[in-house]
Amino acid sequence: DIKYMQKLVKIAYDGARFFHPSYSLFSRTDVWDPGVVQNANIITEKHLDGERVLMTDTLFYHWINGCWFYNHGKTRASLYWADYSGYHDSGDPKLDGLHQLYGDGRVEWIKALRFNVHGLPQANASVCKVNGYDTEAAFCVKPDVAKNGQ
Repeated sequence: DIKYMQKLVKIAYDGARFFHPSYSLFSRTDVWDPGVVQNANIITEKHLDGERVLMTDTLFYHWINGCWFYNHGKTRASLYWADYSGYHDSGDPKLDGLHQLYGDGRVEWIKALRFNVHGLPQANASVCKVNGYDTEAAFCVKPDVAKNGQ
């Protein structure tokens, strides 16, 4: 929904001077506060590394309304904003998959079947969880799980 996304960008920029991207960037985790990341050893620190995740399509959970934000759903994308007239996914995310960019420039498509979405937003052994404010978290898939499945 292009018109809605244009409105979303304008609202976010006018209100807080930020852009709400549809991807998550993970870098310099070596300077992040302790406890922000679960399974931090799989995402980028100071130097790029082909075994660490740098960026993913968004898989983002907003705890206030219990809904997900992602691009590649089994039937459509999901957005958590309450006034969004499209799909609001709650419960286990009905995700088809996501792209992950690694420090060596490689991008991989990871089908949701390869990792455990059951029980998210609680962290599990197949994902890295990055906590935002008290009401949100972003996720990426551990590289060994992306290659070999759960």
